[in-house]
Amino acid sequence: MHAVIERYRIDPARAEDAIRRVERAVADAVAGQVGFVEYEVIRAGEGTLLTVLVFETREQVIRMDQLVEQFAIVGSDAGIGIAPEWAVEGEVVVHRVNEHPA
Repeated sequence: MHAVIERYRIDPARAEDAIRRVERAVADAVAGQVGFVEYEVIRAGEGTLLTVLVFETREQVIRMDQLVEQFAIVGSDAGIGIAPEWAVEGEVVVHRVNEHPA
């Protein structure tokens, strides 16, 4: 498995709108792709979102990351207040999931 972790700057006044748009426009689209493992969006403080995108292969995660980044660029241009800051990509070397969370 391969992952991309990204940090986005968001306008705190538009945070809820930005998160809703990410959920509708990105999360559902990404989840339907071949090789999809998981996608997480994390509110990491005032004005910051982190995303974790995991796919079975490096090629799949890079292709999807490019599409997600395009959404962020278009979203920023459209005034929803989301802009990419940095990203890291790599192989997932340890993975655990609680199949039955409380």
